[in-house]
Amino acid sequence: MNLPKPPVTPIALALTPLLTHRFGELVRQGELTFLEGRRIAIALNGAPWALALGLEQGQWQVEWARGDEPAQLQGSLKAFAILACGEGDADGLFFQRELEMCGDTELAMELKALLGRVSLLPAVPEPLMAALAKLKTMPFLSGSGI
Repeated sequence: MNLPKPPVTPIALALTPLLTHRFGELVRQGELTFLEGRRIAIALNGAPWALALGLEQGQWQVEWARGDEPAQLQGSLKAFAILACGEGDADGLFFQRELEMCGDTELAMELKALLGRVSLLPAVPEPLMAALAKLKTMPFLSGSGI
């Protein structure tokens, strides 16, 4: 079944400022020239559509992938969450088959390396991490029942 794509605008409005904030300095320093004028598809396993990210004149572009992107980075929600939070190693996720690349592997590897060294989301404060760890041990969340 081929579902119609919803408007990408809400996703772009949420993602573009985040990309600009986290990677803006790297764009200004010229470290993302590999992406200038190009697009890469980001596909979440099981999702009906993939996003395409690219740079045009130093500005982030976020839209639905058309299928003609030169490269695709695909993975599980868990893998992308690990990368976004800076909690894991992009190479490790690739070798564990949590992330896959196809197409122009040089382009995909450049993006994978970037995501491996700069997290998309800011670090979670330690007190919040401790509270989350404690919550995980609660019986009603651990699945052991009441």
